[in-house]
Amino acid sequence: MKNRLFGLRIKNRGKCNKIAGIGGCRINKTKVFFYGDNNSVILGDMSTLSGVSIHIHGSNNIIDFGKRNFLSGCVFCVEDDNNSIKTGERVYVYKETEISAIESTSVEIGKDCLFSAFILIRTGDSHVIADKTTNERLNHSKSIRIAEKVWIGIDSKVLKGSNIGKECVIGSGSVVTQSTPTAENAILAGIPAKIVKQNITWSQTR
Repeated sequence: MKNRLFGLRIKNRGKCNKIAGIGGCRINKTKVFFYGDNNSVILGDMSTLSGVSIHIHGSNNIIDFGKRNFLSGCVFCVEDDNNSIKTGERVYVYKETEISAIESTSVEIGKDCLFSAFILIRTGDSHVIADKTTNERLNHSKSIRIAEKVWIGIDSKVLKGSNIGKECVIGSGSVVTQSTPTAENAILAGIPAKIVKQNITWSQTR
């Protein structure tokens, strides 16, 4: 059991931060950075993390991975306070994928999801855009919800406020926005993503 712990490096620049579930996971070349207080990372039992980076900048945030997740070469980030990223069971996330929540928002990912490489999922724009006359902010951050059994193709983006229904496939290179129709059992593709085929299902087997 001990050799499963050697692959985890932790940098803690705060108080009352914790990582739970380490003993039930296989971990290799994975880093966790805490810059703030009262943050939690929960690793689901029987999960595998290889080359994963987890960055938390702020306080009272939570990253909660479900059981039997397989995470390889990907990045999870939260910025500011009171954010959350949660995945269901049997979620697969591959290289150069980044999942981020900022400004008190959440990313919820259902069970049995499959995310290919070079995907960006982000609840905000990082910088403020405002009306020059009134100084009113125009680009508030918004939570993202991805239902169960969603397959996201390579080089896709899921932007703030997006809601993807269960058993959907997102075509490679697509951009999902808050204006993308919320559908189930559908293929969505394009910029912005639109429904191109309905009444489908998919399987990880060939």
